[in-house]
Amino acid sequence: MGNFSSIPWQSGGFYKGAPSVIFSAEEECKLAGNFQFTVVGRGSKHISIREAEDCLIKGGYKEFKLQLLSPKEIIFIFKHEEDYLRWFHRRRWTIKGNLINLTKWTPEHSSSKDCPIIPLWVEVSKLPLHLHDHNVLYSIASSLGKPLELDSNSVIGVFPDRTRFCVEMDVSISKAPKIHVRLGAKDLWLPCSYENHTPYCSSCSRFGHAPKDCRIKGPENLTVAAPSKVVEDSPFPDLSYLKVDNFIGCMDIVPFVPLSHNHFDDEKPLVTLPGRKDDCWIHPNMVCGLEGHEKDAQEGAETPIYCHSEGEEGAKPFINEPKGSLFTLSGVRSQGRTWHKLDRVLLNLDTMASFEDLALTHLPRANSDHKPLLLFCLDTPPYGAKPFKFLNAWTQHDSFLATIQASWSSTPTIGGMRGLVLKLKTLKLALKDWNSSHFGNIFLKLKEAEEIASKAQETYELDPSDLNCEGAQLANAQLVQAVNREVSYWKQKENVKWLEKGDTNSKVFQAFVRGKRQRLNINHIISSEGRGLSFQDYIKQEYISHFQKAFKSTPCGNMEPILSTIHAVITQEDNAFLTSIPCMEEEFFLGLPITKGYGSTFISLIPKKENPKTFDDFRPISLSTFMSKINTKLLANRLKTLLPKIISEEQAAFQKGKSCDDHILLAKEAIHHLDKKTFGGNVIIKVDMAKAFDRMEWSYIEHILKGFGFSDGAINILMANLKNTFLSILLNGAPTGFFKMERGVKQGDPLSPLLFIIGGEGLCRMINKHMSSHFINRFNVGSIQMVSQLIYADDLIIFSKGDIRNLLKIKAILREYFTASGQDMNNNKSRFYTS
Repeated sequence: MGNFSSIPWQSGGFYKGAPSVIFSAEEECKLAGNFQFTVVGRGSKHISIREAEDCLIKGGYKEFKLQLLSPKEIIFIFKHEEDYLRWFHRRRWTIKGNLINLTKWTPEHSSSKDCPIIPLWVEVSKLPLHLHDHNVLYSIASSLGKPLELDSNSVIGVFPDRTRFCVEMDVSISKAPKIHVRLGAKDLWLPCSYENHTPYCSSCSRFGHAPKDCRIKGPENLTVAAPSKVVEDSPFPDLSYLKVDNFIGCMDIVPFVPLSHNHFDDEKPLVTLPGRKDDCWIHPNMVCGLEGHEKDAQEGAETPIYCHSEGEEGAKPFINEPKGSLFTLSGVRSQGRTWHKLDRVLLNLDTMASFEDLALTHLPRANSDHKPLLLFCLDTPPYGAKPFKFLNAWTQHDSFLATIQASWSSTPTIGGMRGLVLKLKTLKLALKDWNSSHFGNIFLKLKEAEEIASKAQETYELDPSDLNCEGAQLANAQLVQAVNREVSYWKQKENVKWLEKGDTNSKVFQAFVRGKRQRLNINHIISSEGRGLSFQDYIKQEYISHFQKAFKSTPCGNMEPILSTIHAVITQEDNAFLTSIPCMEEEFFLGLPITKGYGSTFISLIPKKENPKTFDDFRPISLSTFMSKINTKLLANRLKTLLPKIISEEQAAFQKGKSCDDHILLAKEAIHHLDKKTFGGNVIIKVDMAKAFDRMEWSYIEHILKGFGFSDGAINILMANLKNTFLSILLNGAPTGFFKMERGVKQGDPLSPLLFIIGGEGLCRMINKHMSSHFINRFNVGSIQMVSQLIYADDLIIFSKGDIRNLLKIKAILREYFTASGQDMNNNKSRFYTS
């Protein structure tokens, strides 16, 4: 506890009726000297002292002290000037997602104002050689403010005709374009150039905007064209006698100027009306070419926006990665050639909601060291019609079930699968009409509900009767219902459990969903010939050509070496179980042909990596109809019970009770024995199949099924869904092309993965046969026999001896399998490992 008894008493009596204490200016200056290396930080949200302290410690700052002035305001007190300068130079820091702006502390500190004194780099040119003295340069810098430090190049005199130094100066005062130096009887003028900094407004004493953009500053007169009528005089009376004291934006009364014979866009009279910076209106806004947050692209050019639905990584900015070169600035600086990504385009949420698509391009630079930024704002997406999608919000409408029942009962139940397709097609058209006539636009309905609820509440407050109370409660209930429909819409759009993870139905979240959809759009692709395509028509042509070729069947080679290793293990009882008709007779299990509407499917492309360049960088996923999935799911559940008879232990994918964990342990064990002494050494071969699911030939799968003992009826049912598949590729959400699938299995279909591993069993058994017959020498781990291979879906690892004869035999076996099945090896991802 401090004791005041030893401190001299400095009472000043009373001043205007209040007790007074007097300190001299020298005493105040002495007290403020203890805080000469103090910086004030203002955050965008509540500041944590612990997080700020951890940030400073990680940055290597030595002795400092932190104190909170308010939840969003903190002071940094440094003991050493170099720490103070290093922290203050940057002016803005982001600590755990909290943007903190720094200003200098002064005795006149106020939470509502920013101190205009900042460290600023100044370059002085046309400097005589003999003035390159530290004391002289200190005097020159003192004419602008408090000198802080010299540039390293100026210290060693790299550029004799100029110098660069940092000074603390008041940016609220206009900067001097030159400095006067008196050399004896001569006058010398030294031009000055200043680094760019955040603009300072002297009207509100804040950084962030120029005085001309200040909202606190009084209204200015704006000159605009007077409204006029063409051809005829105004039929309205003169309203110039009306006066208003308080002008509101967009509500000004302007004198009418009639023009009786103006048939062309001639020059019109100008009038002056009061301008006003007002918060009454929120307009879409964008700011282009911002420079300041210097951050190399390798470190991530943008600050991530965290969205709980996306996990801990945080979301990318709402606009796609810009096209063109990576950096926006390049030039020679004192440190040499530099490249940076400094320029930005900032959009508020209203602007983003006004356009369907936004794209940014970095154009080539000309005279400036900065590159121009070109922003494309598309009001309507040029991608074509969208496929029908069921909205979960429809189920919350009162007339939804009645619409379903009316459409379903109006269509006759005939024709089996063909009749079901017809009923669903009729229902789709009925739902589209009902959505337009009854359900309506979710967002417009929400705005209408908000207005009605607001008016009903006002009416009740003016006249609190029972009738008005009931009306207000009803309007509020309708508003809650409209909000729930919007929440259901965005929840379905994002397709994750977002509300449970902390996200709210805000404009930020909605903009994030739009941005995510835009990032998945394909606006540029490299064709198979190596040409870059940007026009949608060219992309569509390449799109269709690529996937028609990918799913086009090719002649199969000799299957006898593979089929000789396949033995019949499926009994007549297994075939009867697989082909048995469910409780109600269904055409599918009778083996009848499947209609186009039943087997047609959309293909959605999922990027395999960031910034895909070609269509090979996408994974095609089948969006099969629920009708086909019902049958394939039933078949998959039946086929799973037969897999233990068919699939070898070396395969672990898509089987209940198996995982890749055992494979990982076996692979690690093999690596430990990789350098074991043996003739030719040991080798591990990792084979990656190129487009494995898309390339497997149907005739090969049928021969493998036949070899295992499946009956013709069972094979027909298992392959029916594949053989009657017609594909339409979704390009930016719009269907493109319509062609028949001729090979491959559908990723996203319940049955297809099982057919794929059955097809892969041919290679597995062929390798096991040659290992058992010692045609291929095994991997040597001592007295224990090592597994010959490990297979997980399209990934294959082979363990064998590494002599040249052994490797040539393995190569021949793989070639036989590739020729028979249509598969191929991805050389870029395949590897081999030796000791």
